[in-house]
Amino acid sequence: MPDHNIEWICAECGKLIERGYLLVSLEDALHNQFLKNRCETDHNSSTTFRGLEKGPRSANWRALHHCCGAKEGGMQVLEFSINIADVTCQSLLFFTLNMSGDTWLSGTDWVSFIKSKVMPESLSAEI
Repeated sequence: MPDHNIEWICAECGKLIERGYLLVSLEDALHNQFLKNRCETDHNSSTTFRGLEKGPRSANWRALHHCCGAKEGGMQVLEFSINIADVTCQSLLFFTLNMSGDTWLSGTDWVSFIKSKVMPESLSAEI
């Protein structure tokens, strides 16, 4: 199966990335996961749409140039990153499987972030 290149756009400058990384705050992800767990416990797993609106927001994954990340102060200790040079459509499956055992992943927007990059909009709207 042929692999397709993914065009990553920098969240900081808006330009196409050739060298950079995907980045998420582990601190935000862990905090969001904690809040989700607490919300589920408090609501005994029965949540209304209104309750979901008020629930914790996911930590956002971002694509950044190395130089734009440096402008933000560089990588922080509690951040997880993936080198964009290592990311292909095929390797995304392996990254996802590898991270799926990590409790912090469900506190992020990984699925919607990746889906927006690799799925055609027409198909994405159906899923």
